Amino acid sequence: MLPARALPDIGPTFGALLIGGYASLGLFGVLTLQCWLYYTRFPDDTMRIKFMVVFIWVVEFLRSCFMVHAIHYYTVVHWGDPTVLSSAVWSLELILFTTFIVEFVVHLYFAYRVWIISGHHWLMTSIICFFTISNFVIGICEYAYSIVETTFSRISNGFTGDFATAALTCVIAADWTITGSLIYYLRRNRSESGWSRTNTIVDRLVFYAINIGILMSATDLVVLALSSSHLTTTNLYYLALFEIVGNLYANSLLASLNARAGLRQQVNVEYLSSFNVGAASQRTQQSGTTTKASTALESGPADSVEQKLSASVSDLVTTGAVPAAIV
Repeated sequence: MLPARALPDIGPTFGALLIGGYASLGLFGVLTLQCWLYYTRFPDDTMRIKFMVVFIWVVEFLRSCFMVHAIHYYTVVHWGDPTVLSSAVWSLELILFTTFIVEFVVHLYFAYRVWIISGHHWLMTSIICFFTISNFVIGICEYAYSIVETTFSRISNGFTGDFATAALTCVIAADWTITGSLIYYLRRNRSESGWSRTNTIVDRLVFYAINIGILMSATDLVVLALSSSHLTTTNLYYLALFEIVGNLYANSLLASLNARAGLRQQVNVEYLSSFNVGAASQRTQQSGTTTKASTALESGPADSVEQKLSASVSDLVTTGAVPAAIV
């Protein structure tokens, strides 16, 4: 009877990859729900935006399929085979490729929104596009080298590891530039606006920009720290966390699109409530006036101010000026 061969400890490697896969599939389910909400709430959006949403969902679906195949390949088909467990399968390499595609599309979308909210400020938009394109090109090079350098140790220590560091640096720079630009231009629009309800929108948008920027850059920083560690040859923690990076970017894009409905409703409700209170107070103070004057107070100013507010909300929320930049 042949002695039983000791199985390698795959907890820090493919065990971590499996946990990252569970988290990624859960976030893909959230993305699917957000896509459904988007198409039910915004049927009048342009075909360009609708196509972008479909494209993001398809890429994320393919990435989820690649991830399931990779985990099944390592933990079921070739379980206990050290020679196979030390090499990167094709589906695992395609996870890198599809993640770079999602990052590229999402960053270009937010770069376009910065271009709109900044009043077509080409310099800031160009900086964002530079980091975005650099990340994508370096990511393609990383994917190409991962095909040549098949083992995980060579991927971590060779040119692929250097490309990964450079790509993560570019994507972090793009995240910070987008977040800083949105905060700056949103605050500037707030100071120039005399509408308190518009300022409410802007404050909420600044809050969204800060939170999204912190979440994305923090995740990328942790991946960068893990991938740069000398322990990458004995674990795959960096790759497990990288599995959810594409999910986070895709969900941030859909969340920004879907949040428009809530902001529009909030502003309209707050305005109508405050106007009704003000109108009631004025009617109490002017109780001796004629019915015609009272009617003019209720209808004339309300129509005028509501038209202005409607135009403001339409410009900010619907047509893509301020809220569409981040929500």
